[in-house]
Amino acid sequence: MLKRYSDFENALNIGTPYIWNNFNMYWNMNRIKIAVAEDHDKLRQILIFNLSLDDRFDVIIEAENGQILIDRLKEKTVDVVILDIRMPIMNGEETLIHLKNFYPEIKVVMYSSMGELLTVNKFKELGADSFVSKESDFNLLLDSIIQVHKPHEMKN
Repeated sequence: MLKRYSDFENALNIGTPYIWNNFNMYWNMNRIKIAVAEDHDKLRQILIFNLSLDDRFDVIIEAENGQILIDRLKEKTVDVVILDIRMPIMNGEETLIHLKNFYPEIKVVMYSSMGELLTVNKFKELGADSFVSKESDFNLLLDSIIQVHKPHEMKN
């Protein structure tokens, strides 16, 4: 039992880091970890900035092309990749195929200005979990990330 104010203060000081560390761990566990692969630097920075404004997301990898993304995935894990199609060195199609072969648990949202039906269908067949046009409202991208990240409901 705490008898003096200083005992209470000491208990608070001892407990605070523990509580804060557990809060941070819980907070970060519930955020969706995202990688952004986009060759246009300004667009990539805008995406990362806008995603960082939403408490549900944590952008932990940014890459200018698919090869850099693949290299960085060897060091960090993500839940969702936002993937451009047209990129130098390793384009979105090659990157998607690699991701689905070596990281099948990662969800992939294709994010491109190439929104024709044939392109969308092609990437769906290759394993893309969603496709969002760059001309779409940003909230559609956010909704797509949430939707692909949701665990599949178990059927009875």
